[in-house]
Amino acid sequence: MNFENNNNHKDLIVKIFCIIDDLIKMLKNKTLWNKSWRKASLTASEVITITIFWKMLWYTKLNWIYWHIKNYFNSMFKMPSYKSFVELSNKYALEWVKLLSIIMNFNQRNVKQNLYFIDSSKIAVCWNKRIFNHKVCDWFAKRWKSTMWWFYGFKLHIITDSFWNLVRIKVTAWNVDDRNPVLSMTKKLTWMLVWDAWYVWEELRKKLLEKWVQFLTWVKKNMKKIMTKWQHKTLKDRQIVESCFSVLKWNKDLVSSFARSINRYFARIIYALLTFSIWK
Repeated sequence: MNFENNNNHKDLIVKIFCIIDDLIKMLKNKTLWNKSWRKASLTASEVITITIFWKMLWYTKLNWIYWHIKNYFNSMFKMPSYKSFVELSNKYALEWVKLLSIIMNFNQRNVKQNLYFIDSSKIAVCWNKRIFNHKVCDWFAKRWKSTMWWFYGFKLHIITDSFWNLVRIKVTAWNVDDRNPVLSMTKKLTWMLVWDAWYVWEELRKKLLEKWVQFLTWVKKNMKKIMTKWQHKTLKDRQIVESCFSVLKWNKDLVSSFARSINRYFARIIYALLTFSIWK
């Protein structure tokens, strides 16, 4: 791909940099790293801009976008060696988490409808045939059997509003029940929460009602199937959260087995989530 004469990509990079730089200035604590570290050739805003640009181009490997930036955008970025660039992207992962928290808090405060959707999805760390040889995430990833047979990895829980905006996220081991993180994820949320029938639990329902959180779900086989037109339409809108997972996995490259360290693996997840929040 020739970027040399493509001004559209340059304009896109400038737009991303302006957004990221403004968000970083909103952070209260700007000294997130050890002052004894040597000053890097790239700032936090530049590293995050490059990684978002990488996710938007659907590249699977970081070294591809590294060489493209170095060859065609060397006048905009003073690129270090590839090893140093990978270390910088992992080092600034903490900045990514804070930026993502700012965006999600903004989405919560400016929600147009007090209607939220919750769901979870698996994040594999390797192919099933390599489960017993995988070493990168062996201290946190779990092997469990689901409806899609054996699986080894994590589980991503997200809450979105009616407009595809992320409001809450949480990563747990695969063998954690979907209902366990619901209470911690629904703090400061009110009104209506739509979920799958798998979340139905009487004790959880009572605790949510104490927090002024109503819930709406598809009924099970042993329950009476009576609902209003509004409830039926709202339950169909639950496809929003499932579509978010599809975009994260297929367009933002959420799932990958290329990571060689635990920091790199979780940094890749944060890259995908922040890119989705800023540029769907």
